[in-house]
Amino acid sequence: MGLVGLLIGLAVLPGASGQGAYGRLNRNRAEQANVRGKLRDLKTEQSAQRKALAAAEAQADRARAVYNAAKEKLQETRAQVRQARKQHAACVERVRKHDAALRARLKVIYEVGEPSYMEVLLDATSFSDFVERADYMQRIAQSDANLLVRYTNERKEAELLRNKLEAVQAREEEETEVLAAQKAQAEAREDEAVALLRQVNSERAKAEQELAELERNEEEIEEFLSRVQSGTAYSDLAYAGEWHGWGAAPIRSGYRLTSGFGHRMHPILRTWKMHNGVDLACAYGTPIHAAAAGRVVRAGYDGINGNHVIIDHGSGWSSAYCHCSSLAVGAGEDVSSGQVVGYVGSTGRSTGPHLHFAVRSYGRFVDPSGAY
Repeated sequence: MGLVGLLIGLAVLPGASGQGAYGRLNRNRAEQANVRGKLRDLKTEQSAQRKALAAAEAQADRARAVYNAAKEKLQETRAQVRQARKQHAACVERVRKHDAALRARLKVIYEVGEPSYMEVLLDATSFSDFVERADYMQRIAQSDANLLVRYTNERKEAELLRNKLEAVQAREEEETEVLAAQKAQAEAREDEAVALLRQVNSERAKAEQELAELERNEEEIEEFLSRVQSGTAYSDLAYAGEWHGWGAAPIRSGYRLTSGFGHRMHPILRTWKMHNGVDLACAYGTPIHAAAAGRVVRAGYDGINGNHVIIDHGSGWSSAYCHCSSLAVGAGEDVSSGQVVGYVGSTGRSTGPHLHFAVRSYGRFVDPSGAY
């Protein structure tokens, strides 16, 4: 049942007892506590998702680095392939030319015939002619020998370059396959990170929406308390006494003011929000005292305030004590000024052991500086 339904129900039952109204109010608060419990679980899950997202992004970064390294290596290999192909093509062209020259020389020898060395020398007409003929025959023989050696060497070099080309081409194919695999892995990691980011953003939006609903419920409860305190409705729930000022400090000693009343950057939500009380940091388990006599109108847990107590002091004044480790009073109890109502803790939305102390006048938050 929502709070509006609770108010309507009470409105049509003017004779409802205080206990009946408390029962309805407590059921409403139990509903809120259940929703806030789910929100706590959701925030825990969201924290785990953020860690998973960070891990996925780190994996994606590593996968991209491996992919880039593989890509750079493949580019170097492809440059080697281009160079090896160019060298092999040039060598094959030289072999072709030497082969053509050798074939032409053999054709001449076949068609014209090759006179013997002795025949050429014996046909000499003089000694100088003999010397010239001998030198000529040696140059021809040397030229033929050089042609054959160059042809043989070029063929060997062409074979070596072909083997080299095949090796770098095989390495290129292998590295191309590795690059494709690394690219696929990098894209998969990035897709995982993007999917997780979307999930985290979606869960965060849901959490913020639910949190806004919880805060609206809290405002409705405070409006209800204001009507109780002002006497405009359900006066049987209000504290019968009158407020005569603050009689006791909620924390007697050993505390440190860590956040005052007013707008501030929220330490958890990281948004600019109104801080409706003061934060008094102190040791875990430190006793918390009622700032004045009154009636406990709320004692329980929610995801924002943790374990907390709200006391109606009469005359439109109330005080709240939040993030307790445990409570010492229950709803409906009358308490005296200075009575222990709970113990300092860090429950609910809290970053460490402290008391969040808030004061309301007719349901509206006011600076509680005069009460501690």
